[in-house]
Amino acid sequence: MLIRPPLRYPGVSASDGNTAAVVAHSQYGVGAVWVLSKDSNGDWSQTPFQAEEDDIRWGWDVAVNGDVVVVGVPRFPGGGAAVVLARGSSGGWYKQTTLLPEDAVDSDAQFGISVDISDCGCYIAVG
Repeated sequence: MLIRPPLRYPGVSASDGNTAAVVAHSQYGVGAVWVLSKDSNGDWSQTPFQAEEDDIRWGWDVAVNGDVVVVGVPRFPGGGAAVVLARGSSGGWYKQTTLLPEDAVDSDAQFGISVDISDCGCYIAVG
C-alpha cells in the first residue's frame, strides 16, 4: 500500500508490527496522522486524523502500542498536549482523549514534544 499524504512536510512515524502511525505537516502548520492497522488476513487499512485548529502541528512525536496511539502536539493552545487515539471494539480508531499539562506556567511550554507508551500499555509518558 502506498500512502501519499496531502501535506507537504513529512514528520515522524512509529510502529509495533501490526499498528503504525505516520505523521505529516503542511506548510501552514496544520498536521495530520494516519493510523494503519493490519487485520488477521494481513491486509492494511488506514484511518486519518487531522488537527482541529490551525498552526498546532499534530504529530511532533508519536508512539504506538497495540490499540493505543499517542500523538504529541506541543503547539496546542495552553502549553501543549498529547492526543490519545484508541482502537474500538469494532476495530475502528477514534480520538479517546487529550492530555493537557496540569501546571503549564508558560503557554510556550511545548508539552507533547516527546511521547511514549510503556511496554505493557499501562502508562503514557509526555515530555
